[in-house]
Amino acid sequence: MAGNTDLEQKLREGIDAAKAGETAKARRLLSEVVRTDGRSELAWIWLATVLSNPSERRAALKRVLDINPNNNRAREALRQLEDAVEQTAQPSEPALGARLSAAARPVSSRPLPGDELLDAGGQRQGLPPAFFLFAGAVMLVLVVLTFALLGANGDATDVLAQTATLLADGIVVSSSTPTQQDTLIPTLTRTPIPIEQITRLAPTLPPTPTYTLTPTLSPTPMLTPTLELERFDMIYVSQDLSVPEPDALTISADGSGEGLLTGRARDVAYAPDAFTFAFVRDVRDEAGNATAAEIFTSTIADPNNALQITTLGALDTADPAWSADGSQLVFSSGGDLWLLTLGSSQPKLLLESPEPEREPALSPDGARLAFTRDAELNGFTEIYFASLNLVDGQLSDITQATDTNGSSYNAVWSPDGGLVAFASDRNGDGDIYTMDPGGFNEQVITLDGTSAEDRAPVFSPDGLWLAFISDAQDDRFQTYIMTLRGTDIQRVTNNPRSDISLTFKPLLP
Repeated sequence: MAGNTDLEQKLREGIDAAKAGETAKARRLLSEVVRTDGRSELAWIWLATVLSNPSERRAALKRVLDINPNNNRAREALRQLEDAVEQTAQPSEPALGARLSAAARPVSSRPLPGDELLDAGGQRQGLPPAFFLFAGAVMLVLVVLTFALLGANGDATDVLAQTATLLADGIVVSSSTPTQQDTLIPTLTRTPIPIEQITRLAPTLPPTPTYTLTPTLSPTPMLTPTLELERFDMIYVSQDLSVPEPDALTISADGSGEGLLTGRARDVAYAPDAFTFAFVRDVRDEAGNATAAEIFTSTIADPNNALQITTLGALDTADPAWSADGSQLVFSSGGDLWLLTLGSSQPKLLLESPEPEREPALSPDGARLAFTRDAELNGFTEIYFASLNLVDGQLSDITQATDTNGSSYNAVWSPDGGLVAFASDRNGDGDIYTMDPGGFNEQVITLDGTSAEDRAPVFSPDGLWLAFISDAQDDRFQTYIMTLRGTDIQRVTNNPRSDISLTFKPLLP
């Protein structure tokens, strides 16, 4: 960071905020520093002191050790954290074990925000004693971690200051980034699947809007405080209509910490490691004319050092989707679906048919694929499901899931794979729907009787929220977030551009 005055100032302000107990401000500033300089040991270790999520704190400490394996303070703090988390993960009381088992059930079977706990007589229950034991254990873990990390006696502010001084005196801060390995540029091979293999799941799935809620979008709604939207980070794509390509920006789900990630990027997709991302960018000639749309990859630490991984030569290449292990990408190009193994020279054709396919979405386990395809007869876009073998790149059991008097598109899986959200204009304008992975039990979420166009839904990492794009206010497409019931709608972005799509940063285990 030497010579980068602005970055050094952010680092100082972030450390000052951490000392003052202003954790949200400290997280925002220090996150901006590590996004720009991924090898700032000082920024990573201070960031670890203000992260509230144990898994994120663990990842930050591991990052410190990646940069400096001799940082014994970080090593000891990581050991203490992992030991404490392992102990608290083995509760002795049956009641606590039952609550943890319930929390692990699919989203569709868990209470949604706002649900009440009632006893057999219909009265509200108090929280069980095991809850307070669990909460106390978590607080103890955080206290132990903080003092293990900081490694001194006295009040918290003094300890933080001592740690910062020791680190500043003992490390060399580098702004270098990991060396990118050369990747072979793929060429196309085509092994078409006969269109006769495609079957329809059901002849008709009429809309079944069971919700009668008519939510009104508001910039400042009342939210349930325990859901902590600020802990969810996302990348959203937004375009100034005066320029030919959109930009990728970062923001927290509560609307804080907005900043530019990289220019000229669309169809951004976070990799499972929460550090790498893929995106599409136009390749232009010397005159500035687009000659092709290609897929690139980059890292959060060095987003402008992007690596081109395709040379397909098609203008419609789009929608990269990662496999669960981060080794493969499914995408669309030339109206067909393709599978690329990173480092391979040849992507494999998954599906070729007379009608264009696009918007592939992989299930969390990688065994199912959702995609959109132009219907053969009615001219609408419909959603299809298929089984996918990522090892040999074969699709099977292709079935049509939607069939209504309108188009359905933008399918996306919930984190547990138990629900699929999508957009449809079957009621005259775009609304957000959900259905099960079999294509049944459709529920409309945003039907509000207005002409607002809602599109591009994405589940939050915990599966309790849906972020989406809408022009409900100001005649501009902006990003919003709501519960799965369509309640607690909050506006996330407020910019003069037009938002296009978004992707959540995965929560690391």
